[in-house]
Amino acid sequence: MKQAGQLLRTTLAYLFALVLSLSVSLQAEGSTIIADASLNQGAFENIAAGINFWGPWQIMRQRFTNEVGARLYRLKLRLDQVEWHADTNTYTKYRLEGVAPSEASDVINSAHAAADAGCKIVVQIYGVPRWLSTSNDERVVTNNLPNYAKYPPQDFYEWAKAVYVGIRTLQRAGLSRIDYCEVFGEPNCGSTWYQQIMPCIQNGEIVDNCEPNELGHTTFEIMKNFLRIYKYTAMAVKAAEPNVVVGGPAIVPNISGIWWTRYLLHFLGTYGQPVDFYSWHWYGVDEVLSSALDMIAPYYPLSEAAVLSAYKGKLESQGFPPAYVRTFLYDIYDYLKDLEQWGQQAVRLPYSFVSSNLRRIMAEEGFGEQGLLLTEWNVHHIQDTRHDTHYGASFIARGLIDITNSGTGAQNYYSLACRPYYDDNGYGGFWSLFTLNGTNTPKASFNAFKLYSMLGDGTERISVNSSDDDVYTIATKDTDEVSLLATYYVMADDPANPDYTLSKSVTLTAVNLPFSSYRYDVYLIDGSYSNSYYGSGPDLEIVDSGTGAGDFEKNMDLSVYGVVMVKIEEVP
Repeated sequence: MKQAGQLLRTTLAYLFALVLSLSVSLQAEGSTIIADASLNQGAFENIAAGINFWGPWQIMRQRFTNEVGARLYRLKLRLDQVEWHADTNTYTKYRLEGVAPSEASDVINSAHAAADAGCKIVVQIYGVPRWLSTSNDERVVTNNLPNYAKYPPQDFYEWAKAVYVGIRTLQRAGLSRIDYCEVFGEPNCGSTWYQQIMPCIQNGEIVDNCEPNELGHTTFEIMKNFLRIYKYTAMAVKAAEPNVVVGGPAIVPNISGIWWTRYLLHFLGTYGQPVDFYSWHWYGVDEVLSSALDMIAPYYPLSEAAVLSAYKGKLESQGFPPAYVRTFLYDIYDYLKDLEQWGQQAVRLPYSFVSSNLRRIMAEEGFGEQGLLLTEWNVHHIQDTRHDTHYGASFIARGLIDITNSGTGAQNYYSLACRPYYDDNGYGGFWSLFTLNGTNTPKASFNAFKLYSMLGDGTERISVNSSDDDVYTIATKDTDEVSLLATYYVMADDPANPDYTLSKSVTLTAVNLPFSSYRYDVYLIDGSYSNSYYGSGPDLEIVDSGTGAGDFEKNMDLSVYGVVMVKIEEVP
């Protein structure tokens, strides 16, 4: 019996040790990322070098252009302060959004330098002057734009003349080339265009759906007026610069953005108006799509009857005739059905999801060959500390990977440096990639752009697989180099307080390298490295280097919102 008891204890101890070893083994296994340099997936076009260029010259030229590149440079031409002098028939006081008029020359110089470097220039035009507007409302409620600037002009031909002179003014100021003209922006959410129910300020707070617009127009009438201003803006721009590519309108592709897209593309095509590209904006897109999934959950499985019940009355109340209501209901159903089918994949890959829906409507309306541009995006559209931390860096890295894989062909991140649109006191939670307290210190987000640019341009995309849905990856190969980029990103359950304590054990592997011997560098952005918000960096930091032969393998703990790149270079 004693021997039997001893045997039992020995067996239990062995089993316990085996279970423990298996547990430790499973825990250590973590996430596996494997890049295979022998599996080519076509040429890699690097989209990182697209930016809304606002801010000091040193940031624009000496940092972003030199360290990330120059691909797409976007600036905003506002007409809301323009004055017309009848005695001389001249127009004055055009302004570039985001900078004081006295600093406009700095923006023009930067745009000119970017153009010389091969960058394409995007000019967004919006803002109806008060003397031309059908409104006298000077209140500034949203988008730092007076309400009168969002109403249609009294005379669309006079608007076209003001636009024409605006383009000429930019050219005389030294802007050597304009490649894209973006007509207005976010018209479906009231950013630059009026709404059926306008927002207002009550007790110092912005209140949506507050009061009817001054003209008493329905959404249907508002959309018809937008078609007219698009037509006259395009006509004026083409007259001033015949080779410019005209498009827009930087739609926000929520549910209203879907029916706006259908309406605009259908009638712009019908009337032969130029839509050389279509553009969109969205901030915090994964959080918005997650909320939309929650919204459709009660209707599961989604049906046409459920959509009809939920949206028919809303569309009718906005003045749409029955034929339009039917068309828009089908579009809403298709959008929500796609969202239901994508499920959490839409939250994980939001830019791919949105691109697929916009591309579908573009193709159906005969614009399937036109480019699709994302001209504004970021973590949030308002002040948010996540812009300052490595959360922003991971958001950007995940976003660039997703955009690269989507039907959207180019991006303009918002923004490089937006002083004095918001005077960010160092780390004030605003959009800029650099601090604006006089030091021009790069944030972790800038370092993410720099890492992505290090994937090369015109290199070969190679196969890379991650065993974990929360670890996003991309890899490229050049003649003597392989680059592997990864980030561990999860949508914050509480955006105001993201959980920065999570981490994963990650194995980074590269196989079938095109050379036998190599040296490598590992770059890292997280709470401890390349992150000026937490006192590290502020520039990119290398956390490991070495040499090797054969396949490459690196084990590391990657914290949530960490971004890591491995550069593997041939040793002759």
